[in-house]
Amino acid sequence: MPEEGDADHFYGMTVFRCGDLFWGALQRYETVKHHVDCELVWSADGYLWHRLPQAAQRVFLTTENERWDSGMVFLADRPVPTKDELWFYYGASDTPHDRTGQCAIGLATTKQGRLIGARSGPGQNGRMLTRPLIVTGDLYLNAAARGEIKVQVTGVHDEGMPGWTARECTPFTGDSTASKITWGARSLADLRGQPVRLRFYLDRAALFSFDFH
Repeated sequence: MPEEGDADHFYGMTVFRCGDLFWGALQRYETVKHHVDCELVWSADGYLWHRLPQAAQRVFLTTENERWDSGMVFLADRPVPTKDELWFYYGASDTPHDRTGQCAIGLATTKQGRLIGARSGPGQNGRMLTRPLIVTGDLYLNAAARGEIKVQVTGVHDEGMPGWTARECTPFTGDSTASKITWGARSLADLRGQPVRLRFYLDRAALFSFDFH
């Protein structure tokens, strides 16, 4: 759904499947400078599509540069998965939509599982609380932190659980697509089968996803 301040036209969309969701590179065509960029959107069923909040960084492939792809960008197809990354081939031009110019094929990459993420703001700490989840194994994070990430385990009504506080959590630091989280000698698999909620504390960090193994 177009919003205030949007580009004039939604020009088209390249759709691909990744994990449990459909993702789209929504082509946004604005008719002042005649640029076309791509915004990342998502859907659970391929019919009802969702956009990221306005405050988020929505643009997936941008023309805001002085390079060969500063006029128009179009995602070519689904990403090509490698061992550690997703490769996105895209077509682009150095001129806007209303004139001809030099066209070429580019490559954008990201680590596996990092299409979107939640990041603590500059000078701020971030907090997130999940819905109730059934524990099926140990907790692994796909994250990057110049500071740290800690996790607190709570009951389904967000009540505290002794031994599973953020203070007792071994902090995550660095950059990893699958880092196991522990609370001293405890790991989340000790609670296998139980319903819990997870509260994440982010300090100069970005959390892209988490999983149970």
